[in-house]
Amino acid sequence: MRFGEAAELRWRDVLLDKKSISISRSVTLVDGQFVVGTPKGGRGRTVALPEFVADLLVADDPDALVFPDSRGGYMRGTNVRRRWWSEAVASAKLFPRVERNAAGEPVTVYEFKLHELRHTAASLAIQAGASIKALQNMLGHESAALTLDRYGHLYPSDVEAVGVAINDMLTRGITRKCGQDVGTDEKSGPGE
Repeated sequence: MRFGEAAELRWRDVLLDKKSISISRSVTLVDGQFVVGTPKGGRGRTVALPEFVADLLVADDPDALVFPDSRGGYMRGTNVRRRWWSEAVASAKLFPRVERNAAGEPVTVYEFKLHELRHTAASLAIQAGASIKALQNMLGHESAALTLDRYGHLYPSDVEAVGVAINDMLTRGITRKCGQDVGTDEKSGPGE
């Protein structure tokens, strides 16, 4: 989910019974004003909500924002990063790197951008066996080609595993219409 989609997410969009989230709107800050529109690409989508997350949620007023700011309005990315995200990343010691401070001394800084959670979710979906089409829908990409360009390198390319999978499928005793068992090369039919 993109930041603007999360910022505009309302409880009516969180379908706890179906373990899914309907994403149909996004909010953007334009000249100091929040503007609600469609998600990037102009289309809505439904994404899976892991059961353990659904079990933690308690639906609120259907029109209320799921992730409001302290006054109940839209959260701003800069405030989220400054007020809690950067501190959470530093506390978890995510992605350390050494920089030099003003005095030239080495200091460790931690940086993990909020948008990188989207890439993490895509990587986890691939590891869980998601197809490229499922990933495309989850991310709201206009084409599978865009998804492949961005995440294709994460898919395994083990040719040997493909051969083993095809062999396993064909040797499980799949029967052709003519009655010949592919796995055993024996004829089978009614009463045999």
